[in-house]
Amino acid sequence: MKRIGGARWQRFAILANLRFIAYVIASKEPDEGEGNVCGIGIVKRVVLAAALLTIVAPEQVSASALLSAESLARHGLVRAWARQVQLDRSRDRVSDLVLAEGLLLVKTRSGVVHALDAESGRTMWTIQVPGRNLVGFAPAANGKFVAVVQGLTLYVVNRADGKPAFEAELSGSPSAGAAVSDQWAYVPMQDGRIMAFKLDEPDGRPWLCRGTGTPEVPPVVTPTSLVWGTSRGFVYSNDLDKSGIRFELSTGGPVATPLASRPPAIYVVSDDHFVYALDETTGAILWRFATGSPIRQQPVAIGDSVYVIPIGQSMHCLAAATGDEKWSAPHCVQFVAASGERIYVTDGIGRTWILDAATGARLAAISTELLPHKLVNIETDRIYLATPTGMVQCLHESALVEPLNHKPPIEEPAEEKPADRESDAEKPAGDQRADETRAEPAAERDNADAPPAAEPQP
Repeated sequence: MKRIGGARWQRFAILANLRFIAYVIASKEPDEGEGNVCGIGIVKRVVLAAALLTIVAPEQVSASALLSAESLARHGLVRAWARQVQLDRSRDRVSDLVLAEGLLLVKTRSGVVHALDAESGRTMWTIQVPGRNLVGFAPAANGKFVAVVQGLTLYVVNRADGKPAFEAELSGSPSAGAAVSDQWAYVPMQDGRIMAFKLDEPDGRPWLCRGTGTPEVPPVVTPTSLVWGTSRGFVYSNDLDKSGIRFELSTGGPVATPLASRPPAIYVVSDDHFVYALDETTGAILWRFATGSPIRQQPVAIGDSVYVIPIGQSMHCLAAATGDEKWSAPHCVQFVAASGERIYVTDGIGRTWILDAATGARLAAISTELLPHKLVNIETDRIYLATPTGMVQCLHESALVEPLNHKPPIEEPAEEKPADRESDAEKPAGDQRADETRAEPAAERDNADAPPAAEPQP
C-alpha cells in the first residue's frame, strides 16, 4: 500500500473531513428543534467545531492569526513585531506568557522557555527546563534571574543569557509557580508552606513560613512585603527576607485568584464574592466591594482605578482609594492592557474590545479569536497575543512609540530625623493623640449589606 504524505495527505484529510461534516449536517439527532441554532443541535455544533479545527493546519492558523497592518490602522494600532517561537507543533503548545520588566517569557507545556525582548521581539535565549513530562508552572523574573518550578525542583537561570544559576529540590509538592523579589525566590507548597530561597546563595538553607490552607496561586511581592491567599480563605503578609507573619485576615471564601498590588494597598478577590482593599502593612480593610458572583480573573490596579471581572457579569472599574464604582462594561472575560485613554479586554469568543477608559463605552472590536493567549499586562500599555503553536505578536497604539509604564516609582522610606523626634516629644498630649488618630487604618466601608467574614478555621 502506497503511503500518502505531505500536501497529498493534507488534501486527503480535508476532503475526508468535508465529507464527514456533510454527513453530520444531513443526519438527524434528538435535540434538533428546541434550543438549536440554524437547525443544528448542540451535539452537532460540537462535532462540527472539532472537525473544522482539524482541517486547518497549524501553519495556516499561525498565518491567518497574523493581524494585518490595515485592520490595525483602522483602530489606531500598529504591530510592533511578530515572532514565531520554535516548538514541536505535533505535540507541544504554548502554556504561559509572562512579562517581567521588559522581558517577555513564553513557556510551553514541555518546559521550553523562550526569552524575548518585549519591545523588539528579539529572541534573547531559549532553554529546555529538565523534566519535560512533569507538571510545570509559569516562570517569574527579576532584574538578574528567571525562576521556573518544574516537577519537584526550582530551576533558576541568569536573565541575561539563560545559563543555569542553580537548582533546588523542594521538600514536597508545589501548588503554584514561583514569585521573586530582588534577592529571594518564593515557592508555594501544597501543605500551606512558602519556601524562600536566596538567589545569590544557592547553597543556603531556605526559610519557611506557613499559613492555613493551600496557596493556589503565586504570592505577590511588593517592595516591603510578601502577600498570599489560601484555599481556606486566609490572606497573609510576611517580611521579604525572614519568616515572620505580619497579619492574618480571614475572608468568607477561598482565595484562588492572583492578588494585585499598588502600594500601599493589596487587592484581594475571594469566593465570598467580595473585592478587598487591604493595607499591606497592617492588613486593615480599607474598603470592600460586593460583586454578586465569584471572580476568576486577577484584579488589575492601574493608576487610580482597579478593574475586576466577576464570572458572567460586567467588568467593574473601581476607584482605587475608595472602592466606589466608576463604570461597568458588559460581556468582558479578561483584562488585556490599558493606555491613557483606552482599556483593552476580551469577550467570551476571543475578540478584543477597545473601551473608553473614562466611561467604559465600547469603541471597536478586533478579531483575535485565533490568538487565545492574551497576556494580562499590568506593567505597560503593550498588547501581547499568541497562538497555541507559538506565533507571538506585540501591538500598541500608533501614538505611543515608547511604552507607557504603569508601575509606580518605588519610594524609599524616609529616615526620621533626630530633630523630628525631639519635636514630637515636646508636643502636648492632645496633639500626640491627634497624630495617632490620623495614623490609624481607614475603617472598613461596604457598598452593600453583607454577612460578616468567616471566623478562622482550626
